[in-house]
Amino acid sequence: MTYTPAQLLTRLRTKLRDTNDSKWTSSEKEECLVSGFEDPAVAYYAEDTSLTASTTIQSYTVPTGVEKIVDIWIIGTDGLSTRVSPSTWEQKYGKIVFNTYPQADGTMSLSCIKKYATTDTVPEEFAGLILAIAAYNAFEMLMNKFGSSFLTNDVSMAEIQAGLAYYDKKVREERAKSRRINNRLGYKL
Repeated sequence: MTYTPAQLLTRLRTKLRDTNDSKWTSSEKEECLVSGFEDPAVAYYAEDTSLTASTTIQSYTVPTGVEKIVDIWIIGTDGLSTRVSPSTWEQKYGKIVFNTYPQADGTMSLSCIKKYATTDTVPEEFAGLILAIAAYNAFEMLMNKFGSSFLTNDVSMAEIQAGLAYYDKKVREERAKSRRINNRLGYKL
């Protein structure tokens, strides 16, 4: 099963028991969801073929969304694939920099780790982590918002702290689950 950002927002409202936006505004909840998407564990393994290698260019801009390049192959104009030795290139400051010019012209195939964008539909295995982080941040926001002001009769500081403790534990559990899923898929984040 997959979840759209709108579905995640609905689930977050339900988890927080705030479907009418009485404790958090809709934009605050969206901000909390963004923080969930920004977590380093919310990433996936992908192949990117958007770059073209040239024997006259040593530096290339890393494609949008690519967090970490694991491996590079060049698919020549003849259709043959050649693996580029990891010792001959490095990823730094948003660039792929080769020590020498690539040995062939062709399509660059990057085996990489990509981040989900806040507009992406995410699989169920990441939805739990995103929601747990978002809920934790929402309770942290609530504590900061109401910490020095009068609390309403239906919210106490103890309840906010209990929510923080619960979602802190949930975030740790979801991160551990995410690591197990990623390792089973054959890569580490």
